[in-house]
Amino acid sequence: MRAACAGSTIAVCQAYPQEIAEPAVRARTFVAPFKRERMTWALLSYRQSSDEARMV
Repeated sequence: MRAACAGSTIAVCQAYPQEIAEPAVRARTFVAPFKRERMTWALLSYRQSSDEARMV
């Protein structure tokens, strides 16, 4: 999983197996075989870059 922040936008990318990704891309939403019951939540952490730390 990767995330990037720019201004007021946060983009998060996560890899899925081909059998889940291809139907989701075609439908533009998650569809079978994706199952919400199998979802897990990522625990986010924030690390300041050395440039950001200098600004404080």
